[in-house]
Amino acid sequence: MTARTEPRPAQVTFLSDLITDVPTERRQRFIVNLKNAIRTNVFDGAPVDHTFDMEYVGRGKNSKPETKTSKEREYAVEKTPEFQAWLEKQTSVPVRVSQFVTKEAVLSGTISMRDLADKFRRRTGNRRGKRK
Repeated sequence: MTARTEPRPAQVTFLSDLITDVPTERRQRFIVNLKNAIRTNVFDGAPVDHTFDMEYVGRGKNSKPETKTSKEREYAVEKTPEFQAWLEKQTSVPVRVSQFVTKEAVLSGTISMRDLADKFRRRTGNRRGKRK
């Protein structure tokens, strides 16, 4: 007689619970990244037959930020160490990453003007003028 072990239900969390910890201006990107992580086998998850209302910041008239609401499909995600590491990475990323340095960084002297000028020249050096 063999002892049969019952499969334990997996520890699962849902997108609607996770999204409350994400700032409204980053929620759409978070959902895209979640779906990509599931597709690329970073962790296990799947859509379920349920939707929820999500508030997010999108572009309104004249490209001004505007709070909007959308219906999103619910996703179930297994709580694993891989998922926890991914979630920590997603929530710790700075809100805005600019290609330009800040005025404060230039004034503090932490960045060399020569390096900034070289970077600018490389970025714009391959362009041709509009005049012929």
